[in-house]
Amino acid sequence: MLVVTVGLTALSAPPENTGGGTGKPKDTTTPPAAPASQPASAPSPTNFPPVDPKWLDRMNKDDRAAFDSLINQAPPKFADDLIWLGGKAVTWDDLRGRVIVIQTFTTANMAGRKWPERLAASMKDFKAKDVQLIALHTPEEAAGAEEFLSKKAAPADMLVAIDRQGAFCDALNIYKDPANIIVDKHGFLRFAALNPRGVEEAVTALVAEKFEPAKRPAGATSAAASPAKTTNEYPPISGVVMQAKDIRGKQAPALTVGKWITDQPTTDGRVVIVDFWATWCGPCVASIPHMNELAEKFSGQAACIGLSDEKENDFIRGMDKRKLKENTFKYALALDPGAAMKSAIGITAIPHCIVMSKDWVVRWQGHPASLTPEIVQQIIDADGGSASTDPAAPTKGAKRKRWTS
Repeated sequence: MLVVTVGLTALSAPPENTGGGTGKPKDTTTPPAAPASQPASAPSPTNFPPVDPKWLDRMNKDDRAAFDSLINQAPPKFADDLIWLGGKAVTWDDLRGRVIVIQTFTTANMAGRKWPERLAASMKDFKAKDVQLIALHTPEEAAGAEEFLSKKAAPADMLVAIDRQGAFCDALNIYKDPANIIVDKHGFLRFAALNPRGVEEAVTALVAEKFEPAKRPAGATSAAASPAKTTNEYPPISGVVMQAKDIRGKQAPALTVGKWITDQPTTDGRVVIVDFWATWCGPCVASIPHMNELAEKFSGQAACIGLSDEKENDFIRGMDKRKLKENTFKYALALDPGAAMKSAIGITAIPHCIVMSKDWVVRWQGHPASLTPEIVQQIIDADGGSASTDPAAPTKGAKRKRWTS
């Protein structure tokens, strides 16, 4: 299913865009919180309007791009090692039908201790049946947090979880600075890192939305973060695919490549993961560490490919501007200036990812941040497996600071 074409015409490098990508990048000082789509149209049930820039908390572009990479997707699963105070662990399915606001905090200092009360005060006009508040303690001084919090009760109806190891915080791209994540009634992570006014406005808008029980994002799951059991079945098709044709369960179009930037990987007899991206796309760049983790974990079992439709000169300039090198990537890179595969799938915003089984049928589709190792493993198992991965292979973290190595 591999088609290789030749001939690349260089154009001038496009301006940097830290928002989600469309075919033509836009220069913007305030990146949108959701991937941009074209042509512009009225919001549909899965084509959400962009965030009001006035709602955004101030931060540098790299941090904002990392949060943007999560927008309008299924949030990461609650990690198994979270310590839930005063109650049992919850899943995203337990919370469906309500707007969920997660606010990180720490008991390490006076300012950090005030965040749960600040959030509760700002949400006092909302009913518990409509909004669920979760205070998430980061690993900073987490060892003594449980004892401290046992002496000071959390605000009424607020859930409190302690992330001692930081895996869940890392999945949300959250480090030491306090941040919030807002998930809508259907399980879409709609907003991240808003200022206090933005949180109130966003929650007001989401509470007003009608709940549709059948609606949920692609990749949504009710399980806590734990390894998937081998079922010899491909992942079920559930949720919706945004800003592209839904080709899950269908034969994928041919992989058309104009030039391989790295060595061409072996795709025959392997699961193939294609990440549609570009150097000018901030959320795409933010997804590189996650793609590296998948590529290294499933080395020998799956072929991971980052496919850009940039011209070669544009790609080179974009790599230089982002300070990216070929060895930044633990997976293959290729260019398709004609955007043949991207166009065949109808992709209007990037990053966008598809996973094909050995028979070239698409078994998963969505934002790369929602592609978990468990999903990839399930597809490999259903395919009959292949060579074992090296358990000692190092895992590269993001360039942004992380709690876990």
